[in-house]
Amino acid sequence: MSGGDNYLSELGPEELLGRSGDLTAVRDRLVELGAADVATELDEVLSAIAGYHEPDIENYREQVERRMAKIADVVRAVERAGSEDGRQVEEAVTRYRAGID
Repeated sequence: MSGGDNYLSELGPEELLGRSGDLTAVRDRLVELGAADVATELDEVLSAIAGYHEPDIENYREQVERRMAKIADVVRAVERAGSEDGRQVEEAVTRYRAGID
């Protein structure tokens, strides 16, 4: 997964355009950890990327910024956590779920 200065959660919408593979890896890890509801948010980001058309940049930017703001902590936790350590991710998912209830 990403790391260092290139955490997906810290990238802008335009920077995410070439990062579908990384976003998919985070999405898959969330599904493995039982957080399919958060993975659905990433599916929406991936759909926005797949449907991106330059004349519609403002709509794309708004959609991606809104979704990524909701899940940034979770995405960051997945990227930072080792493949065996899901505790940070679970805590971030719990915070995410508390914010949408």
